[in-house]
Amino acid sequence: MSRVNRSLYAEPSSVNLSGFADLADRVGGISQKRKLSHAFKSMTDDATANPQPLYSQVKLTSIVLKMENRLLKKCPKCGQFKKRTDFYRRPFKKSVGLTTYCKECVKKHTADYQKRDGFNEKMATYMRTEYQRLKLKAFKKVSKNGIIKCVTCGCSFLPILQINHKNGGGRKEKKRYTSQRDFYRHIVKGSRKVDDLEVLCRVCNAKHYVELKYALKYTVSFLGQSDEKRLDESH
Repeated sequence: MSRVNRSLYAEPSSVNLSGFADLADRVGGISQKRKLSHAFKSMTDDATANPQPLYSQVKLTSIVLKMENRLLKKCPKCGQFKKRTDFYRRPFKKSVGLTTYCKECVKKHTADYQKRDGFNEKMATYMRTEYQRLKLKAFKKVSKNGIIKCVTCGCSFLPILQINHKNGGGRKEKKRYTSQRDFYRHIVKGSRKVDDLEVLCRVCNAKHYVELKYALKYTVSFLGQSDEKRLDESH
């Protein structure tokens, strides 16, 4: 952090220099630990053996103060100084550091917000809509030329389309992801390659499973989305 907001960090009134060796074990990188270790050795050596210590007491006090300030952060919501582990890390790549509010304040705010009238219905609607958008993006990435349809029978009815593993092993891979949404998200981001994936309808997906496991051959043809009259004529 090149610029530090001093108002958000603790300013200890006094520093116990006898405990800064323990402080070096708890915080800071390797260079900071080495710096404190050299300073501690320099100050504890006999004056005759080491007439010019590596760090003066003023310099050492400044080092300890900076490291203690990095341990604590102030939450503007509750006004308390808390450990940095009591704050969430920002999940976005462009953001650096910790969230403004502590974990307790964030959880309390989330719980109060969820108690509002109509929250569950709005959230359910949003999740369904967002899931369909994510699913559509994943299907477009797997499909040839961005045309979403079954590669076997040509069915384009989205509710029954699925992403199939050409070489099998879909169940095993599913355990690596937290949900189907997470699987789609990895496809959209590009972290999951799509060379071994294809779009199939449920019927052709079941057909692929039987052929792969039992070496049985089937023929499937898609006749389109028929109404009752067309179904009657087909009998």
